[in-house]
Amino acid sequence: MYCSKCGQELQDGQKFCANCGAPADSGAASSGATPPPPPPGGSYPPPGGSYPPPGGSYPPPGGGNPNAKTLDLVLKIFSGICAALFAFQALGLLLGTLRLFSYFWLGSIPFVLLSLLGAVAAIWMALVLVVLILKRTPPANDALMACLCAGVAARLVLNLLATLVNLLGGYFHFSFSFLWYALPAAVVFLLLYLMGEPPFLGKTGDSLKASVLEGLALLLSNDAPAGGPQQTPPPSGGYYQPGPSGAQDGGQARQNYSYGYQGAPQPGGGAYSYQTGPLKTDRSLVAYILLNIVTCGIYGYYFLYTLARDVNTVCEGDGERTPGLLPFILLSIVTCGFYALYWYYCVANRLAANGPRYGLNIQENGTTILLWYLLGLLLCGIGPYVAMFFLIKNTNRICDAYNRR
Repeated sequence: MYCSKCGQELQDGQKFCANCGAPADSGAASSGATPPPPPPGGSYPPPGGSYPPPGGSYPPPGGGNPNAKTLDLVLKIFSGICAALFAFQALGLLLGTLRLFSYFWLGSIPFVLLSLLGAVAAIWMALVLVVLILKRTPPANDALMACLCAGVAARLVLNLLATLVNLLGGYFHFSFSFLWYALPAAVVFLLLYLMGEPPFLGKTGDSLKASVLEGLALLLSNDAPAGGPQQTPPPSGGYYQPGPSGAQDGGQARQNYSYGYQGAPQPGGGAYSYQTGPLKTDRSLVAYILLNIVTCGIYGYYFLYTLARDVNTVCEGDGERTPGLLPFILLSIVTCGFYALYWYYCVANRLAANGPRYGLNIQENGTTILLWYLLGLLLCGIGPYVAMFFLIKNTNRICDAYNRR
């Protein structure tokens, strides 16, 4: 039995609580009843009767699969390699299109269009894999797999169209290059299945459609950090906090608290909870340039993703929101790069406007950045690098001030 007033365990036959002096027979809770409030400074184990492992770790994503972390790392490495290969393929197709223009004639128009559309399909696959590396969470698995399947279907349609064009030219040739698109999708599905997060399985048509739309909304937002759900510490004072009306309320609170990694939906349909930790303050222009060269431009997308995420964090509450990586890429393609300039302009203005909140005077606003990007091109092309230097410097300053609050 336990004391209903302070939670101290009582021995059989004990009439008074040795801790608070309350009578043992005035509402003491039996061992089979709802657990009473914990003793001062103590805590009860989570539901199931056991404490988390030392260090406060929780079951990993993937339903407690001990290999989920390793498989997630393999998934990211594989996706990065495939993304680089697709980027190289897109570059090759674009160069091939330029060669077709060098001896352009009317009959080459279908081949030019097919080559351009093939480059778009390769870019699409590369972008989806980059987003998978940066923003994959279990709720987004269906959406990511649907995007990969869309890329495979697009490549298959292009192969069929190329076969039709060849038939009109008097010969038959069918390319099985779509299988190279299907292979990454199949491997991604297999790894997710082994992690205990299989996409598509067990869903009806309506539920699958809703899941894909929900995942797309999550990917288009800029809330979730890379690497999946993060762990959130339990409430202060232990795993279980008593309610204001005693053991009964406290027991209900204990039952309502969600133990385990925070990727699970919270009671009441709440949003996913993520822990960002200290913001990055050591961005460097030199590292930005070198890593962009080494990764053939892929690092630049990761850099923009983290920049937008941190800016949204430090400027939260100002009524604005910096779009994430996916809108940046898609809108930049649609607008032939002009949206990228507008994005940099808005980020610089937002940093300058929120600087005073942290005691900073940021002088390089959006107009400064835009002028360096446009007019600075006349200075041997170094203008964009100067503009990026100002963005990096100001982001590091405001993130450092945020961390020191």
